[in-house]
Amino acid sequence: MCAASFIHAPEKCPPTSCPGPATYEVQYETEGDLNNDGFADRAVVLQNKADSAGIRPVLALLGQLDKSYRLDKVSGYAFPVAYNEVGFQLHDTEDLTIDNGELRIDLYSIGPSGNSTSIFKYFGRDLLLTYIETYNMGAGSHLRAEYDVFKGTLTEAETNTMKDDMPTEVREYRLKKKTFHFESADPKEIISQAFRQARDR
Repeated sequence: MCAASFIHAPEKCPPTSCPGPATYEVQYETEGDLNNDGFADRAVVLQNKADSAGIRPVLALLGQLDKSYRLDKVSGYAFPVAYNEVGFQLHDTEDLTIDNGELRIDLYSIGPSGNSTSIFKYFGRDLLLTYIETYNMGAGSHLRAEYDVFKGTLTEAETNTMKDDMPTEVREYRLKKKTFHFESADPKEIISQAFRQARDR
């Protein structure tokens, strides 16, 4: 399914940024007022019909006065691939929602991928990454991380599950503030970079 078909307005969908109907189909979609203009918007995750491990584009479609939708942003990074190179499913549950002017992506896994939340928000014409949260359970410890992108703060809470009282150590880091646009922001890579920057301090 192509974004142009989705919004019933082919002329509003640039061919260079619109996945073709022969290649992709809608996997997830959600509705809400994403840019706070009073019109219902939509976000759509596309799945490659022929490649279940392929990139899954995310489309941000803004509602118009005539009740059509205009394709505004496309990302090949915001939503991860479903399977790794050996065919292992990375997440057990995946959610895409628009709430309070925010586009939220929630991924859950009891395996090594862990849980993650990524939030994007419009600032003027730009859809920007504002927040990442991750939670991972490993041998002997659980680690929760919260990265407030706009404030430039990374908070880690590590729980030692090897001890009876399971103590938690909280570490806070002040990082250089950065801007990450929806079109090119890879939350997994960005949180990894934040960890490396914190460790190097």
